[in-house]
Amino acid sequence: ELNDADILVMAFGRSRRPGETRLDMFDDSIKMANEVISHLKQVDFKGIMISISNPADIICEHIRRQMNWEPNRCFCTGTSLESYRLLRVLSAATGYSRKSIQAFCMGEHGNSSFVVWSRIRIGSKSFAQLRAERPELAALSLDDLQLQVKRAGDIEVDGKGCTEFGIANAACMLIKAIFHDQKLIWPCSTALNGEYGQKNVAAGVPCVIGKNGIEEILELKLTEEEHAKFAASCDILRGFLDRAGSL
Repeated sequence: ELNDADILVMAFGRSRRPGETRLDMFDDSIKMANEVISHLKQVDFKGIMISISNPADIICEHIRRQMNWEPNRCFCTGTSLESYRLLRVLSAATGYSRKSIQAFCMGEHGNSSFVVWSRIRIGSKSFAQLRAERPELAALSLDDLQLQVKRAGDIEVDGKGCTEFGIANAACMLIKAIFHDQKLIWPCSTALNGEYGQKNVAAGVPCVIGKNGIEEILELKLTEEEHAKFAASCDILRGFLDRAGSL
């Protein structure tokens, strides 16, 4: 069935346990990934693979490297969930509809992800400009908002033991973008070759999604602090990718 499939969604793995990070799932997931890879090498899949298995960035890039697939057709949902949660948190904090907010997270799908505060727009105004104009927004703690975003997944895992609906929604959105050639701009995890100063790693960055998969990586101007956070996140991911390759 894979020989003529357009899309392959990689969804193996166990649920994250309360108190675990996504990186804590590395050993179990790599064993499963290597088993899956042994089956993939027996077929001639020419479509686009979207991975939602955790730890997301590492598993997807490990499979891509082992299969020698082009980066544009092998990527993962990356910081999609963090970005969804950021929109919800910002909407609740500001009172604006999440449909009017442009905001996203970058880096690892995990604890080292970060909010790109400098690129947030509400309507046509930057979040920084709105905070300068409205005292109630200036009073918001960015650290607290970031913590709410990071804690959102943990709250779901602690409460019901899984997070299936959000990631399913993200996967469906990307599949629609591919099938309908939407040129959707959204953060996904893909192999980097110099973008944002990073190589030999895959991490969540803003991408253009169309019929060919990831058709472009958007390089946005970041602050020095944001560049440092992204580099630190990539260093974590690079270390785990090196471990995966040596197993």
